[in-house]
Formats: sequence, structure tokens, C-alpha cells
Amino acid sequence: MEGHDAADGRPAGSDFLTGPEGGHNGFLAARGLTFDWAHADLTIEGKRFADIGVRYKGNGTFSNSSGQGKISMKLHLNKYVKGQKLAGLSMLISQTTSPTRMDERRMAYKLFRDAGVPAPRVSYARVYITVTGKCHDATGGSFR
Repeated sequence: MEGHDAADGRPAGSDFLTGPEGGHNGFLAARGLTFDWAHADLTIEGKRFADIGVRYKGNGTFSNSSGQGKISMKLHLNKYVKGQKLAGLSMLISQTTSPTRMDERRMAYKLFRDAGVPAPRVSYARVYITVTGKCHDATGGSFR
């Protein structure tokens, strides 16, 4: 009925991909899964960023990659320590790719930039994750 909450807490008639009020939308958020920010340290090419924010990223990307051990992440360099940037960026996104590291986005973004259309920068990286006392793992992905 119009105006009444649906059984899952969303307003009646709302899109099934609508997350909670004030939160993210998408497949996982609509089912109550959200990703909290965690504190982390990051080192890139010997440059250290202390106390950054890191969290899992995505909806379909998370669902598709979580069983492979390669999960996309957001790295917010100045979430907790203001002013931290890398090449003018305060946010990095690790996006999982195929094992061949072939990704049509990199080619498409370059095509857009070459045509004068603003587009994200993309670079490939091998990412090593260490959780003190828990695990040390390596995963590859592209950062954009």
C-alpha cells in the first residue's frame, strides 16, 4: 500500500536496489550489507601514508570477486589524517580484474582523455595486504 513501509523496511513502491535512508544503494545495501571504514597504513613506492581509511567496495563487483580472494577496495588517504594525497588524489579505488589484467576500462578512459573528455586515471598494481596477527596476503588489481 502506498505510504506504508514494505516488509523489508523500505517505503512501499521503492526500487528493490534502494538501500537504507542516508546510505548507499545497490544490490548488497538493499539487503542490509554495508561496508564500514577501517584504519590502515599504506605504502606506495616507499611513500608511507599513515592512518588512512579502507573499506570494501562495490555491489556486483564484491559479489563476483569475494569467492576469488580478490575484493575491490576504496582507500581514502585523508579520511582520518587530513591533507594526505598521492599525485593530487585523496581517494584510490582498487578494482579487481581478470588474471590477465586486461581491462577495457583502461583503454576506454585513455580514448576519452585523448578526445579531451575528462576520465579517471588507471594504473595496474600488485597489492599486498597484511593484517597484524591475522594474515599476510597478496592480491593484484588495478587502481583508478
